[in-house]
Amino acid sequence: MADVIEKVESRERSDTSERRIYIVTGTSDAAVAQAALWAFTPATADGFPRSSRSVTPAYIDDADEAACVWEAEVVYQNSPGVKPLAVGEKRSQIQIGASGTLHITSVPIAQHSTDIGIDGEAVINTKGILGWDGQNVQGADVDSPSFRWSETHVLANATVTDAYVIGLIGVRFKAPLNEAIFRGFQPEEVKLCGISGGAREDQDVELTFEFEARPNIDGVVYGECDAIDIKGWDNVTLVYEDRAFANKGVPGVSGVHLDKPYLTTDFGVLGIGTGGSPIFPGL
Repeated sequence: MADVIEKVESRERSDTSERRIYIVTGTSDAAVAQAALWAFTPATADGFPRSSRSVTPAYIDDADEAACVWEAEVVYQNSPGVKPLAVGEKRSQIQIGASGTLHITSVPIAQHSTDIGIDGEAVINTKGILGWDGQNVQGADVDSPSFRWSETHVLANATVTDAYVIGLIGVRFKAPLNEAIFRGFQPEEVKLCGISGGAREDQDVELTFEFEARPNIDGVVYGECDAIDIKGWDNVTLVYEDRAFANKGVPGVSGVHLDKPYLTTDFGVLGIGTGGSPIFPGL
């Protein structure tokens, strides 16, 4: 079994790090020496987290484990530019852009601009139909706007129980939408996209939660249909029928189907609070 002692007089400290030297004996295996060093040394030193370890053979005799000696070094310092989070602290990042393109065949009436025809000729009011060439509705590719953010939280080890983890799995795979206001967003606007992380050396658990938000829109009118309220993650399907115009059959929206691909749940089960905003998550 490997033994570890510290050369206390070797300690060196600066404003950004601390260095400590150790002697490891009783093994000819570098991996065993490193493991013994890691188990012996504290996870933090004067506020700095343990960041690296190394062992260098001073004397090795494969036939005599007890006589083997390793010189070892452990460095304590913060990761460059990133302050480690303590239990209860959090960090967030946002990303505003597009998550790809959508192919759409119609826009709401409120977004239809105008129809222009030849002087003296009756012009067809397309009522928001996109890319109609007189026979087919071609549609158009548009950006799919995206507002995504991530939150990194440090949780006490005791709170991350089997039941808690099962709850996280249930939210992501069964009901990833918020059923109540979350980070300032209305119900059904936020989807939990993923969770990653794990235990740190000091046994605290650091988890990163990823979310994406889409706005609810009320009073949307397609074609001849009545105004409808569309939730952020609803799937919208438009039904077209020909309507008569100047002895021609012109397609128009005659029906709208709304479906909910995702169920909702109480995001309180995530254990990270529901208040605040994506930039400043609150309790």
